Amino acid sequence: MLPDGAGGAFIAWWDQRSGSFDIYLQRVDFAGVPKWTANGIALADAPGDQWACNLTSDGAGGCIVAWNDTSLGLGNGRFYVQRVDANGVVRWTPGGVRVCPLESVQGRRAVLGDGAGGVFCVWGDQRGADSDLYAQHLDGDGAPLWSPDGVPICTAPGNQLLSMITMGLVPDGAGGFIVTWYDQRNGVGNDDIYAQRVDVFGTPLWAFDGVPLCTAWGAQVSPVVCSNGLGGAIVAWTDSRLGYSQIYAQQVDPYGIPLWPADGIVVGNPNVSQGGLRMVADGANGAILAWYDYRYGSSDVFAQRVSSSGIQQWGGDVPLCTNWADQAAIELASDGFGGAVATWRDERSGVSSGDVYAQRVNASGSLLWAFDGVAVSTAAGDVDVVRLCSDAYGGAILAFNEYRGGEEDLYAQRVSGDGSLGGREPRIASAGDIGPDQGGRVRVLWDRSDLDQSGSPGIESYSLWRRVITSAGALRATGPGTTWAEDPALPASGGRTLLRVPGARGEATYWEYIVTVPAWGQSGYGYTAATTADSMPGLLPWNVFLVTAKIAGGPTAYMSAPDSGYSVDNLAPGAPAPFTAAYASGATWLHWGQSAEPDVGEYRLYRGASADFVPGPGNLVVAQSDTGYADVGPAGGFYKLSAVDVHGNQSGFALIRPQDTTDVPAGEGPALLLGPVRPNPGRGDRLVVRFSLDRPGGSRLALLDVTGRQIVEREVGSLGPGRHEVDLARGQRLVPGIYFVRLVRGAEVRVRRAVVVD
Repeated sequence: MLPDGAGGAFIAWWDQRSGSFDIYLQRVDFAGVPKWTANGIALADAPGDQWACNLTSDGAGGCIVAWNDTSLGLGNGRFYVQRVDANGVVRWTPGGVRVCPLESVQGRRAVLGDGAGGVFCVWGDQRGADSDLYAQHLDGDGAPLWSPDGVPICTAPGNQLLSMITMGLVPDGAGGFIVTWYDQRNGVGNDDIYAQRVDVFGTPLWAFDGVPLCTAWGAQVSPVVCSNGLGGAIVAWTDSRLGYSQIYAQQVDPYGIPLWPADGIVVGNPNVSQGGLRMVADGANGAILAWYDYRYGSSDVFAQRVSSSGIQQWGGDVPLCTNWADQAAIELASDGFGGAVATWRDERSGVSSGDVYAQRVNASGSLLWAFDGVAVSTAAGDVDVVRLCSDAYGGAILAFNEYRGGEEDLYAQRVSGDGSLGGREPRIASAGDIGPDQGGRVRVLWDRSDLDQSGSPGIESYSLWRRVITSAGALRATGPGTTWAEDPALPASGGRTLLRVPGARGEATYWEYIVTVPAWGQSGYGYTAATTADSMPGLLPWNVFLVTAKIAGGPTAYMSAPDSGYSVDNLAPGAPAPFTAAYASGATWLHWGQSAEPDVGEYRLYRGASADFVPGPGNLVVAQSDTGYADVGPAGGFYKLSAVDVHGNQSGFALIRPQDTTDVPAGEGPALLLGPVRPNPGRGDRLVVRFSLDRPGGSRLALLDVTGRQIVEREVGSLGPGRHEVDLARGQRLVPGIYFVRLVRGAEVRVRRAVVVD
């Protein structure tokens, strides 16, 4: 299983519907609805058996599935992978990409997404006398990036074995990975734990053939590994150095140096036999471990948290389930908040009637769900295998195969963060643009909570929130009129209400209240919410939304998974009007009316040889915010003019033909004019002056302070007849004060006053 990043999960399995084992994949969403073909899409259904699959993320919303192919017999196992995108589309060669083309036995394997659509692969390979470890890196198209047959990770004498079920790879935080295995170089029955770090180029970075983490007497087997968040890893294993199975752990830094006592620290009760080890990172550079042991006679489930210093954090082991019956087949996932969710096969209903139970433990070691676990499935029949993954909101999605009605089928269930089954949280269905309009809003639609049933008092209302991207300090400086809420069930007060939602590693997200919608038993709800910005060419300003469902009469609210959308201004402005032209002094003088649309950013003027010319970059004359232009040259051109808003929407075109151009008698061309400074007052880094000249040459523009001292002077006569604008502050910053702008041509003088503020 693998989280899909949207509150759902990818689930892969192998079954015999065709008579032999084949690989299938399904995606279930936040509400438990299968998203793809009923009964899954077939990834590998060639003759013979394909089996033993595992998954990793492709970093783009999809997943990569790995499996073994033994269609030519167990003595000729081969290793395949396939990439599937978020929509269930197979991206690589149908039937999968063969990782190693050698005709050797490729057995246990592990995969880890590289975050860019590709995958790191490690496998046991019997190309020699023993099983050695090799690795390969496939890119986003499934092509090998390293040696075609793989690069050797460890080829020491004896067998090197990956764990059978758990993933043995974790990222190193620098584009490579860390792998761990148990190693028989010192003899069968005297297995030891080793690890190696491999960079993005396939080069092992630690000692040749691996760094020993434990070489104590006896067998150390089945290692599990998680990242320590600092470029290294924490590795735990089952250890028989005292003649019975115990759990030990070791931390290794980015340089391959073990950080805890030699041969590891013991975890859990050292006086009883332990098994079924699983481990996840705790988000604080440590780890949470779960296992079963026999301290009370039957196999019960326990957990312990170990800090980055190797210190057990929960005192005595935390009992997740100590029911009189046996519990086994443990799986563990992070709860996203520093704790973990565990699930197991439970025989309290009978040895041949295994059920599925689950428990959540927080970062402090407190149990959050029902004593001895929440019953996830107690249907008639026997459960064999259970898997789970985090739902990112304190709960988990579980998948299990169960014998019901004489057949073994695959089932899934979600346990919410509070231990309830199903989805008490609302689910955002979409957040999309409303159009055509001027933008500034999206329609947010959400599905109800399962507690919002007609005639039921379960849910009182839903509140919609929009994420604020800023720091906590900046938000807390918002001043009077802002209410802070730590609990989404609190009602909004007058003014601005902000919600703080804590995250897994101490980080938090911040949300601004928008509206509350009463609940009344509908299947879904919606609201048109304002956005902070509209999309523009090359920029999509996503707005992220959250919906909370408030329990009727109580202090509890359930939060949806966030979802995002953006608004689009898809209404073009009207064509500029009136649009006029007059020819004088060797230029066509074009003028048009200011657009009434508030978001017009510029006007684009084009010139062509006929009325049906197509405006484009090749015939663009000018793009400007001003409403006039002098096109120097002979008369008789065709002109088209459009208005373009700040979001890139372009209006239709206003047209000027040669017969529409008025001939202006000599002497009636544009006058010498100095327009008012805009804005006024202005800032010291920009002082734009607009003016017009009636003939070329002999004109100067100057800026003077109140004493008459000249601050800036520009020669502007070379600009020629027509309207112009000049930034007199360009290249400097003007100090605050009163200034005078002076335009001089011969004996003619024009003056305007300007005020500069900081």
